[in-house]
Amino acid sequence: MTLIIPVPQAQGVAEEIPIWKKVDWSPEIEQQIYKDWGKYYSRRRRENIAMNYYNKAYQLSNDDYMTLYHRSQSKRKTAQTLGALEDSLEAQKILKFKSVLNAPINLEVCDALYELNQFEKAKAELHNNTRLFKGNKTKAFEERLIVVDDNIKDACGEGLSPFILENERMMSHVKDLLNEKLKVDNRPFWKILKEQDKCDVLSVAETKEKLLSPLEIARRKRAFDICYQVYIDKSWVDLLFLKNLRNNPSLLLDQCKGSKGFLSKLVGNQYEIVKKFLKIIQARSPMYFVRYKKYSNKDRLLKFREALLFRIQYQTRRNMISVLQTIKRLRDQKNIKRLSNYIEEVMGDYVVIKTNRIMPWKLEFINEVYNTLGLALSEQYVVPKNFRASDRNPVLQLLSFNPHKLKEINTFVFGDRSTHQDHDSVDPAIIKSKNA
Repeated sequence: MTLIIPVPQAQGVAEEIPIWKKVDWSPEIEQQIYKDWGKYYSRRRRENIAMNYYNKAYQLSNDDYMTLYHRSQSKRKTAQTLGALEDSLEAQKILKFKSVLNAPINLEVCDALYELNQFEKAKAELHNNTRLFKGNKTKAFEERLIVVDDNIKDACGEGLSPFILENERMMSHVKDLLNEKLKVDNRPFWKILKEQDKCDVLSVAETKEKLLSPLEIARRKRAFDICYQVYIDKSWVDLLFLKNLRNNPSLLLDQCKGSKGFLSKLVGNQYEIVKKFLKIIQARSPMYFVRYKKYSNKDRLLKFREALLFRIQYQTRRNMISVLQTIKRLRDQKNIKRLSNYIEEVMGDYVVIKTNRIMPWKLEFINEVYNTLGLALSEQYVVPKNFRASDRNPVLQLLSFNPHKLKEINTFVFGDRSTHQDHDSVDPAIIKSKNA
């Protein structure tokens, strides 16, 4: 009979250390291991893990330009183009210090400039590299030079002039707004607030929430759909799903304390990556150029827009006739609750986002709807059988209003804002809060 003695398991820090770390590797071999792992995970699109290993490899040797080159490529895959440009420029600086030329690293600098939409700088850099290298090394630069030239031609070509003429007023307004944002005000914060008649006592400046009208919200939503339908075709539905997923309570459960923050950050980062890539595509082929290529004939474009406008107008008119018929039918049935809910749904969701161009009779329609609702509500009031017109206040009796309520004395309660007696206040913020 053999006696089996169990081997004691490692406890504490020892069990968390991988086996390969217990070997006394030299810094060169350890750096090469980190680089290989970075390449391995980058090929499998695990860029976060790859970036971690590239950072560890770079910490072991600050003059390793190939680590910077691979890390730059990995950053470009996750739309971190500015960081990719910094890494490639740093690698180029190291090579310049060693008096060595490297075509792939120079090409990485050009690609980073191109993806940052800096077409002029990318074109100049590509021209310089075609003079530095000879033979097969110049082919990659020449091919990218053709692409950059075509992108500049698309952005500044024939489609730009009609776009400027059509949106000249809006462009001047946008230019003024950009100039205001670029201005740097070096005055003290209290002086700026004093000129704006604002209080500078608050430790945290109050940020006013920007309230958008329903029409503006619908316009931005429509612009979002059109932009992504043009550039990613049928995949725009997936992008819309990803956008809505950021605030989806079914995914971000409050009960899941550990996963909620991680999932929220993951979805937000992925959505920002897709948005950055779409901005790159939009800069290479702007929306006005796509529309110009699709409708190069201006007369056909105007004819198409008028036909679309008339079609929407006719459909809107038919919908409004159907709505009025439904409202009159509900009034005849004296179904006040259903009538109120139906009018709230129609006026709050459908009519409010219609412009005067699509719905020229909007004011008349709103007047008709609310007049019908008012008549339906007034028909509820009936004169009771025991009503006597000789009473002192017959109207108050009909409305079931207590005439003695006005004579009640309002007691002053200290700290209750509803009983404050400062009626002479002229501060708009205080008046707004009271009205609310």
